[in-house]
Amino acid sequence: MGSGQGSTNIGLSTSAPTQTSNAPNTGSASMVAGLSAQTQTPATKSSKVKIKEPEIYNGKGRGGDAERFILSCENHFQAHPDDFPQDETQIQFTLSYLTDAVQAWGDVILCALLSMQMLQASADWDQFKKEFILAFSHQDKEGMATRKLKALTQGN
Repeated sequence: MGSGQGSTNIGLSTSAPTQTSNAPNTGSASMVAGLSAQTQTPATKSSKVKIKEPEIYNGKGRGGDAERFILSCENHFQAHPDDFPQDETQIQFTLSYLTDAVQAWGDVILCALLSMQMLQASADWDQFKKEFILAFSHQDKEGMATRKLKALTQGN
C-alpha cells in the first residue's frame, strides 16, 4: 500500500446490463405480466450460515489478536462474497472496525485507499493483511510463548 507501486487499473464497465426477452414489445401490459410472472416463482430459503461480524479491534489484546481479527474479517467476507467483490471493499470494511490508536493507523490507509479509488487504481487485500499483522502482532511469538510457559505455576 505504501508506494503505490504495482497498482493496476480497475476494469469497470460503464454500460448497464441489458435484458433480453423472447416476447415482442407490446407495451406496458406485457411488461406488467412479465414482472408478475417473475414474482410468482417461489422464493428459496437462504441456506447460508449466519456468521457474526468481527469485534472492534483496538490493538490492546493478547499477542494473536491481530491475526484473529483478520481471520474473523476473512470469515465474514467468505460468508458474504457479494458484499465484498473487490479487495478495496474488504479493506474498507476492516478499517471500519478499528478504534483507538489503531484507528489512526487505519485512517492513513483509508486516505490512501480513497485516493487510489479516485485514480481508479486497485488495492491488494493480501498486502494490506501483511502490513496489518506486521504492525499489530507480536514479532517474537516463540519467545513470548516460552516466557508464558515459564511463568505458569501450578497451585492455588
